[in-house]
Amino acid sequence: MTSTTPFIYRLGQPSTPIYPGAHPGRLTGAGQLFKAHVPLMASPDTRRIDLRASLLDPFQSYWVKVFQQHSQTTLYMIADLSGSMGIEGQSSVMQVMSQFMLSAALSAYQTGDRFGFIGCDTGISSKWHIPAGHHWGIVQKMAGQLADSKPVGTSSGLLKTPALISSQNALIFLVSDFHFDLAVLKALLPQLNRHAVVPVVLWNDVAYSDLPEWGIVKFKDKENAVTRTLLMRPAFKKRIIDAFTQRKADLQQCFRSLGTEPLFISQGYQSETVTRYFQARAL
Repeated sequence: MTSTTPFIYRLGQPSTPIYPGAHPGRLTGAGQLFKAHVPLMASPDTRRIDLRASLLDPFQSYWVKVFQQHSQTTLYMIADLSGSMGIEGQSSVMQVMSQFMLSAALSAYQTGDRFGFIGCDTGISSKWHIPAGHHWGIVQKMAGQLADSKPVGTSSGLLKTPALISSQNALIFLVSDFHFDLAVLKALLPQLNRHAVVPVVLWNDVAYSDLPEWGIVKFKDKENAVTRTLLMRPAFKKRIIDAFTQRKADLQQCFRSLGTEPLFISQGYQSETVTRYFQARAL
C-alpha cells in the first residue's frame, strides 16, 4: 500500500446515491451549495427561511432555502483480460493494469466511494469479480494475481459486463488495449451511457517501437496462437508504426463520437497522468 499512490477524480454529472460523500449530488440536504427555494411546507425548517424571497411572494408564502447534498459514487473497473493483453516488456501490460487497479481502489476508498472490479475474456469468471464495496484486502490479493496472470481468449465477454453494474450512475474505467473490432465498442458503450465512462488504453511501446530495422521476426497472435515469420526491413517497420498511429486516431474518433475521451497509457503507470486527465475535462 505504501507504494500505491491515488489520483484525484471528479464527476461532471451529479451523483444519485443517498449516502453523503465527496461529489455534488442530485438530492437536497446538508451542504453549502445553494440549490433552490421551496415552500416551507415542502421543507419545514424555519432556520432556513429566506425573508427576502418570502416578502417578494405575492401570495405571502414562506420560502426556504435548500442546499445540494454531496453524495457518494461508485467506481468500477472493467478489465479486458484477453490474450492480446499478455504483451511482455520492461513493464508488462498486466503489471500496469495491476498498478492501476490498486491506485483506482485506493483513490475510491480515500474519497469515501465504493470500488468494484470486473475482469473478462471470452466470458466473465467469479475469479475476476469484486462487487462494489470496501474490500482493500481482496483488491490487493487480486492485483497480485493480475500481475502474474497469463491472459488467454478473446474479449467478447466485455459485452456481458453492463449486467453486473448498478443502475445508479457511476464512474467506470474501461481498461483494454482495444485491439478488437470497433463494432464491439459501438455495441458496448451505449449500454453504459448512464454512467461516466473513461476508456483507458493500455499499450506497450515494445510491441512496435523496439522492432529491428533488419532481420527475421516471429509474430504471434496472443488470442488465436497463430505465428507468422516475417522479414523485417525499415519500410515494413515504418508501416507497423504508422498502423499503430492510425489505430490511435481511429480509437479517438470512435470514442469521441460516442461521447467520451480516451486516456492512453503506454509507458508505465503514473497516478499523475490520471489526475491530469480529470483536470482537463469534466465527465
